[in-house]
Amino acid sequence: MSFENYLEDKIIIVTGALGKLGQNLCNNLNNANANVIGIGRLKNKNKELIKKISSFCDLYDCDVSNELDFKNIISQIKKKYKKIDGLVTATSFRPMKLGLDDSIKNWTESISINSSAIFIPCRCIGKIMCNQKFGSIVNVSSIYGLGAPLPNLYEGTDLKTEPDYPFIKGGTIAFTKYLASFFGEYNVRVNVITPGGIFNNQPEVFLNNYSKRVPLQRLAFEDEVSNSIIYLLSDHSTYITGATIPIDGGWSAT
Repeated sequence: MSFENYLEDKIIIVTGALGKLGQNLCNNLNNANANVIGIGRLKNKNKELIKKISSFCDLYDCDVSNELDFKNIISQIKKKYKKIDGLVTATSFRPMKLGLDDSIKNWTESISINSSAIFIPCRCIGKIMCNQKFGSIVNVSSIYGLGAPLPNLYEGTDLKTEPDYPFIKGGTIAFTKYLASFFGEYNVRVNVITPGGIFNNQPEVFLNNYSKRVPLQRLAFEDEVSNSIIYLLSDHSTYITGATIPIDGGWSAT
């Protein structure tokens, strides 16, 4: 499906722009003729990666869990572009590595940083959107915000899901509904997507285990997730708000 001109003249901000999904999304937003602003931590990132992403978006260095830093960046963006049409929160910070045996320090740090990285952008940009009386926010959750991980998916691999991940992803869904309820009267829409596994050259045993669990019998491709976000940011979805949209090949339907 072609999204050429789908978001023409729209100003779209993506947090977590240097992540795997964030990179793909920024590229596809650019292909849809949006003015794309990517926000992420550039420190210690590969210079070639930064150059690549900068070729299809206006890239800013910022810790989005730091309110002062984020407000300063948004002030610059608002001054330059005059409006903000869309926001996608796609950040991810994963300090936990030892499951239920990990430290309370790592748990607390994860909850604090990950939740702030959603709350701060949604509050800051949400207020701007409410004042201008339009805008669309899309938060990125996961199927693990809807249901528990299945341990047997990971048998024979070093892969696993840490306990902070479903905690944050479930909270993202609830927070999205809260925002949709309060922002609706200002013509500001807020939705959340819950992607299933995205293909990333995982071990074959995992791919086989996962595919057996999903009606479409495969993982998602990045474009399939990005294109769903583009639809929610566009004027083709103006009566959709407060929705939790699974992009999971039927995982949540079984």
